[in-house]
Amino acid sequence: MNSMLTKPKLECLGALVWSFGVANRLENDCQFTNDITKMIQLFRSGDWGNIDENDWELNVGTCKNKSGGSLMGAYKTFDNTRIWIITSGYGQQALGRDYCYTTVLFPEEY
Repeated sequence: MNSMLTKPKLECLGALVWSFGVANRLENDCQFTNDITKMIQLFRSGDWGNIDENDWELNVGTCKNKSGGSLMGAYKTFDNTRIWIITSGYGQQALGRDYCYTTVLFPEEY
């Protein structure tokens, strides 16, 4: 999408949590687990995956904005399963775990 990555501040991503569906698949599928690990690394480096240009720019703005916001990444696994990674409350980690967390989920679980 964008050759210039804007790396988010890792401390602003909060706790990493899984949806129920992703957690179940992680327990039984090594290739899926490897793919999710790579996706998290991409997300943490500012590579938001397969999102449109508007969403990419919103993510960049969130990373630069002192008041924070939300981040979104969209990826596909080895078998073309769609995965979303969403940070809610980016930059609000001082307010506590309930305000800032990053979730890995299937789009249908949103």
